[in-house]
Amino acid sequence: MKIWYYRNKNNGNLFNSSQELTIENFPDWTQEQIDEYEEITLYEYYGIDPNKQRIDELKKQLAETDYIVIKIYEASILGETALVEELKETYASVLEERQGWREEINRLEGTE
Repeated sequence: MKIWYYRNKNNGNLFNSSQELTIENFPDWTQEQIDEYEEITLYEYYGIDPNKQRIDELKKQLAETDYIVIKIYEASILGETALVEELKETYASVLEERQGWREEINRLEGTE
């Protein structure tokens, strides 16, 4: 079920609905009343920083794929060069994604 969140442009009051705020869905409202509201996103409604939310998602993805880096590192420590190269080839797309995630985290945190 989708919920729409709106904020009154004049007084900041919040309004949510299971229907989009249109004259068709709210025939008792005038177009002027509807125009007083702007749609906001869920994180704005709950006061969540969208950058922090995205950073948390990215860090979770990194944590979920840490085992790959650990496997490669362990093979490297053990001097198993062929295995290191095999693992890097096998997980190349994931390693590339991880680099992208770290770059996005740095950009969102302003530490590029």
